Amino acid sequence: MAGISGKKTNDILQTEKITYFWKKWLTQSGVASSQFVLNGSKTEMSSSLLGQL
Repeated sequence: MAGISGKKTNDILQTEKITYFWKKWLTQSGVASSQFVLNGSKTEMSSSLLGQL
């Protein structure tokens, strides 16, 4: 598990690019399934993680 965040907080495209490259790398490395939780408030991250369990 790793947190993903861009340098510019308000730049959604930067976060989408980072996610795209990580997903591509994981897929090419043979990882069948992956999910991303973007860095945000503690409450948002907790609810996102619990929702994926």
